[in-house]
Amino acid sequence: MADVLLLLTALLASFGFDTQSLSAQGGQRRTPHFQQRSGQPLLNGLFSSIAILIGLLAIYKQGRQIEKSINEQRAANYLTAKMAYLEYLRSEIVRLEEDIQRLKSSNKYDKNLLDNMSNKKSDFLAKSKLLSEEIENYYEKVS
Repeated sequence: MADVLLLLTALLASFGFDTQSLSAQGGQRRTPHFQQRSGQPLLNGLFSSIAILIGLLAIYKQGRQIEKSINEQRAANYLTAKMAYLEYLRSEIVRLEEDIQRLKSSNKYDKNLLDNMSNKKSDFLAKSKLLSEEIENYYEKVS
């Protein structure tokens, strides 16, 4: 915003208007355009300067909107990745539970294999719980 004000001050100074920044910098006022026969060139220049300023403000506002949109897209991508990982964990928990039940029903199983599958299922349950809480906290944070 300070850059915009500096630009406006410089534009006004170029048309002979006294500005604080010009005198503070030890500059001298340029020959004012008021001494010309017609005020038309001065008005044209002033309107052009105002149009440039409005254009710069529009570009600045658009940049801020694009930045906001990019941040929203990043948040959506982050949540999508977390949700996909959570879905993977949940499907693995279901698969492991089915495999555990199938092994138990066969009456011929390796106890170490069953223990490993049970431990893996427990790990996935703990990870999915933590991930669910993380996703909930993120939703609360952005809401």
